[in-house]
Amino acid sequence: PGVTPRAPARQVFVDTLEVPGDQPVFALRGGRHTGVVGVVFHGWCSHGMGFLQAFQWSAADVGRFIALQGDHHCGTGPMRGWSNDVVGLDRRIDAALRVYLGEEPPSQILLIGSSQGAERAVDLARRFPQKYRWLVLGSGPHPITAAGLGQLSGAYFFVGQYEGRGPMQASRDALARAGLRAELKVVTGGGHADFHGQGDPLLKAAFGFLQLVP
Repeated sequence: PGVTPRAPARQVFVDTLEVPGDQPVFALRGGRHTGVVGVVFHGWCSHGMGFLQAFQWSAADVGRFIALQGDHHCGTGPMRGWSNDVVGLDRRIDAALRVYLGEEPPSQILLIGSSQGAERAVDLARRFPQKYRWLVLGSGPHPITAAGLGQLSGAYFFVGQYEGRGPMQASRDALARAGLRAELKVVTGGGHADFHGQGDPLLKAAFGFLQLVP
């Protein structure tokens, strides 16, 4: 009898992509071309590549993703943070996505942010409500209200077991009271901005809740 050849292993990885006139971004390869497009924001004085790599398989199952680098230098090394320039950040996203996708960005985008990156994601969703429609936020330092977020299709919050969960709990509750789809997950064993090695299953659950899984 004939032997059915085994399908080649799927190649999923994160590489560095040059963006003219800006810093490089970190780009997910091997993701679904028919799914969502997502943009990832690291925390204060942190790094975007490792953050995206922490859930690259679950991200590849639902679409295509890039991780930006913050526009604020933290010392002389590779770590960065974010300024308050939300309009400039939106322009950077568009420019990076044009390079990554090879076409104009889609009309609706998913944002994933950790710590300070969670705050920037919320800022973008308020400033451009028709464009940034889904939020996945981890370890946000301050509670958010539903003001300006009425266009959201859904929000999913993470908080580490060993950090204060008050801000993220209050954020989830505020959005739910406003009639928005919102959920909170405590990361078992996790501290601040820490998936504790569980990034793929945690984000798989988040994408499922947000109804982004094909």
